Amino acid sequence: MDTDTRAVERRSRVTISDLADALGLTKGTVSRALNGYSDISASTRQRVRRKAEVMGYRPLAQAQAIRTGRSRALGLVLQTDIPGAQRPFLSDFLAGVTTAASEESWTLTVATSAGEAEMLATLERLIDERKADGFILPRTGTHDARMRLLRSLNVPFVLYGRVADPDGCAWYDILGEEAMREAVLRLVSHGHRRIGFINGGMEYNFSGLREEGFRQGMADAGLDLQADLMLSGAMTREAGSALTR
Repeated sequence: MDTDTRAVERRSRVTISDLADALGLTKGTVSRALNGYSDISASTRQRVRRKAEVMGYRPLAQAQAIRTGRSRALGLVLQTDIPGAQRPFLSDFLAGVTTAASEESWTLTVATSAGEAEMLATLERLIDERKADGFILPRTGTHDARMRLLRSLNVPFVLYGRVADPDGCAWYDILGEEAMREAVLRLVSHGHRRIGFINGGMEYNFSGLREEGFRQGMADAGLDLQADLMLSGAMTREAGSALTR
């Protein structure tokens, strides 16, 4: 390893200028080589990349976003005013997303908001500041305002859950309606006939799907629905406990 390379490695961050000096090339040539421009020969591109690896060069995310128009970051905005928004599995969810993003050399930008208006404003701010190229939208509403906003701005997104009309959307979800139907039939198979149903708020699409599954399960079992046993409330342990009394 040459003396110049050792000296640079002792600093906190290697820059384009450091690479250019070590290689005897201009900063413009090094930058274009790192970004794969075809006007730089393949041998020079390979030489620059090898030196960058040896010296530990990492591009600044902000500068890269300005240059390319992309941040290589996924956005996730959590709504803090929703009861139960910080669900027990949130840490597992975040761990899974960040692991998958890291495998593709992407990062996760997490923000919070209180209320729908602030949520939409936060999404727009992250887009304007180039802090996210696309978004994951959890806790989908039946007709989700976030989805309408991102579509209008031509920003990609993935739904964590479905909406009333999921056509043209990328989404992943469990089949809550089928799970609820099977739950009813399981209870019936154990001799139960008076079956209650406690649901979340109907502004969420999954609540409607779960009720659909419950109704189907009761119909399949030949049981009548009892309105006084079909309740809904905040999705918290305390609210659920209160509704069972």
